[in-house]
Amino acid sequence: MSEDVEATHNKLRALRQKNLNPEEFRLSDAELKKLDSSLKKNSAFIKKLKAFCDSNVESILKEVKTLNLSKYVSEAVQAVVHAVVEGKVKGSDMQSIIQIC
Repeated sequence: MSEDVEATHNKLRALRQKNLNPEEFRLSDAELKKLDSSLKKNSAFIKKLKAFCDSNVESILKEVKTLNLSKYVSEAVQAVVHAVVEGKVKGSDMQSIIQIC
C-alpha cells in the first residue's frame, strides 16, 4: 500500500476505536464547565456546520475542543443532517463530516 492509503487507514482505525469506546473520551462535568458555552459562539458554530465545506474542517474540529456543546447537541445534529440532505456535502467531503461527528 502507498503511504497515503496507509495513513488514511490508520486514521480510520483510530476513529473507529474512539467510536467503539466513547466512554474513554467523554469529558467529565468539571471539564465541560471549563469549556465555552456562550450562546453567541455556539450559534456561530452551528451556522458553520450548516454551511459545511471541506475547507473548514480543521477550524470546526478546533472549535469542537473549545466549546461546550452539551446543550446544543440536537441543533448540531440537525445542522449536519441539513447540510447532507440539502446536498451541500459532496461525496468527497463525507469522510470529513464523519470525522466531525
